[in-house]
Amino acid sequence: MRDLSKPVRRVTFPQVVQIVRSRDTLQSVVCGPAIHPSARMQILKAWHRTGWSPAREHIGDDDLWFAALRKLLPSYSGGDALHIFRGQIGHEPVGMSWTISPVVAERFAFYGTSHD
Repeated sequence: MRDLSKPVRRVTFPQVVQIVRSRDTLQSVVCGPAIHPSARMQILKAWHRTGWSPAREHIGDDDLWFAALRKLLPSYSGGDALHIFRGQIGHEPVGMSWTISPVVAERFAFYGTSHD
């Protein structure tokens, strides 16, 4: 795996996939040095393009998954407090999508992730 503790100009999509699809790599991210801010921004860009629900399911360990994401993705750096919302049907597994729109969260609370 590329050394992400140093400044980077670009982290490629295949590199990000390699990171998030391997338990061993995620474990080394969690236990390893801090990720450089430029690498974190590149990983965020890849995240926005694809989303990672399949990778999360593949790993199957939410504690590891979220600990790695806390290191891989940039922290919120906005000035003011940000109110975020989340909605889901009770029987669905806990998800990781949040929104700034209460209407969107309410839609997920009523209809879940079904697109029927």
